[in-house]
Amino acid sequence: MGAYLLAQALRPGLSAALEDSLKRCLARLLAESTPREQRLHFPWAAEPLVSILVPMHEQLLATVACLCAVADHSGPVPYEVLVLNDASSEPTRRSLERIEGLRLINQPSKLGFLHNCNAGAQEARGRYLVWLNNDTLVQPGWLEALVEVAEQQPRVGAVGAQLRYPDGRLQEVGGIVWRDGSAARVGNGHWPTAPLINRPREVDYCSAAALLVRHQLWQELGGFDPHYAPAYYEDTDLCFRIREAGYRVLVQPRAQVVHLEGLSHGHDPNTGSQALQAINQTRFAQRWRTQLEREHQPRGQNGHWAMDRAQVRPMVLVADHKLPEPDRDAGSRSILHLMRSLIAEGALVVFWPHNPVLPEPYRQQLEAEGIALLVGAPSATDLAAWVREQRPVLDWLLLSRPDVAEAVFNALGDEPGLRVAYYGHDLHHRRLLREAAYGRANAELLQRTADALQQEQQAWKQAALIYYPAADEVAEVQQWLREQGATLDVRQLPVLAYPPPLLARIKAEQPQPPAARLLFVAGFAHPPNTDAALWFVRQVWPLVQQGCPDVQLWLVGSHPPTSIQELASPAIGVSGSVSDAELEQHYRQARVVVAPIRHGAGVNGKIVEALAHGVPCVCSPEGARGFSQPEGALRIASDADSFAMACLELLGNNEAWQHQRQLGLDYVAQHFSQARQQEALAPLLQRRLSDSTSQSANERPSTSVA
Repeated sequence: MGAYLLAQALRPGLSAALEDSLKRCLARLLAESTPREQRLHFPWAAEPLVSILVPMHEQLLATVACLCAVADHSGPVPYEVLVLNDASSEPTRRSLERIEGLRLINQPSKLGFLHNCNAGAQEARGRYLVWLNNDTLVQPGWLEALVEVAEQQPRVGAVGAQLRYPDGRLQEVGGIVWRDGSAARVGNGHWPTAPLINRPREVDYCSAAALLVRHQLWQELGGFDPHYAPAYYEDTDLCFRIREAGYRVLVQPRAQVVHLEGLSHGHDPNTGSQALQAINQTRFAQRWRTQLEREHQPRGQNGHWAMDRAQVRPMVLVADHKLPEPDRDAGSRSILHLMRSLIAEGALVVFWPHNPVLPEPYRQQLEAEGIALLVGAPSATDLAAWVREQRPVLDWLLLSRPDVAEAVFNALGDEPGLRVAYYGHDLHHRRLLREAAYGRANAELLQRTADALQQEQQAWKQAALIYYPAADEVAEVQQWLREQGATLDVRQLPVLAYPPPLLARIKAEQPQPPAARLLFVAGFAHPPNTDAALWFVRQVWPLVQQGCPDVQLWLVGSHPPTSIQELASPAIGVSGSVSDAELEQHYRQARVVVAPIRHGAGVNGKIVEALAHGVPCVCSPEGARGFSQPEGALRIASDADSFAMACLELLGNNEAWQHQRQLGLDYVAQHFSQARQQEALAPLLQRRLSDSTSQSANERPSTSVA
């Protein structure tokens, strides 16, 4: 049996190393001496999240190699594997029947690729279908990466993988469809270090060689269109129909799959089934002519826009003072949530840091979010040049913080028609004024206050749209603009935003109250946070210890100064900077979060974050200042005695703790949902009407987007 299978399965042109690898895979199927746990088999999933569909006709060795890779590299996602056998020979069928856990769907007569796929998909049980060519070798983490995108973004209908050649070069990271219906593979022939492959992107199409599709959507669309039988362009057409149904098509570069292209059908486009490509391109172009003329570029032109569908989706450039470091400061977390909300609504988001330093892992994290990073523009002047070059497709420029806005406005000069939004985070001059009023007034601080006010007022005058998280700060800006005779759009923007399913899941949990542990979370580079921690430990902590001797306190945050580090003791932990996973663990172990802020401005994001994790919060009136009607959701204490009493009640009363937890989650769902933030950001999703095809492919920008 083994000699027969090797003889009929191997094909000319395979490298020796690859052929050896395929033979080892086949041994896992055939060798009786191989221990059961090492043989090719699949676990049974009673309720699979994913149905992996592998269509095949003969090519047993390639199919077995494909299945071995699936078995080895598909991780913890509950899945089932269906091989759609299109009337292969009996020895091939009997060989596949040996694989434990495999669902083998046998067609009694040869249907051809497209009809075989449509028929086999009717047997799938998963919420997602993953189409996988039998000449592919999936890599570790591939399935988790595909599912992650679909689970986090419900408006995404299909997610494609990054395809590679056996030598490691890129074959495809999503595809472009030109106006004549022809297609181009993004990244073809490049090495994976090319910047364009590092982030999920919205694309015209992804190959069904490795493509996740929502099962219900597949059924609603009727699967692959028989118009393209027996094969070719059926996946491109499916992606267009998915978009027509109101969903998006993304490529996920972290899902890496080696594609042994041509193993079944060869490479000659003029012979055999490959010749169908030209025929079906014509059919495809005729069917989608109106959309191709309206939304797609002439063949070979403006590929730097076409690879992101920039000419047909809102494009927003976000400028901030540095690369977001969400584990180090609240401002980074806020700007990241803002960009996530834009991306979830289909916007192409490009980020420019005023500080050109691009530290890891933050650069990789940004790209993993699907955010394009503007590189090669280290100064505001370079940014201004990039903005002018991108004007045909750039819809909004969103400036974050007053000093960044000042630098960019000075570099841009008079740029008629450019739509600029401003996100202030908080009123910087108000925060500095409160610090001065708190007994820290000096000439330097007063000058910084005056400079911040001037920068903020200049930003308000030059922006068409203004955002602040706190309702009272929105009102203050509106009042100033009215006094200047201006009527601009000033909106309240939630400082953080959470998807409703996440909040509903946390609320549905009924955890036992954690042990007696208090948690303070803040970046200590921000002076009000250091002041708050010191005041709490000196004034409140002794009172809490008297009432609850076993209580512990954790001070968590980046850049703790010596004064904070010296507080460490058996009862007080000082952690410094922590990862997101470590911070999650702190929230799970915390009984109460304390926020004793004594001066500041805006909305305290760490309070929102605590409530969103289901942890009750005791805060000062100053900490609650930016919140709308926080009574009930927050325990507000104005002095050391009342602060300690509130902490002790939540530490000692389980019923009060559970009630406070639910109130906090309800408050976040009402005021800090992703839907609420997307509503505020709606103007940024309105596209400019402009000719996006006026720039030729030879006029590419001097800077690049990674």
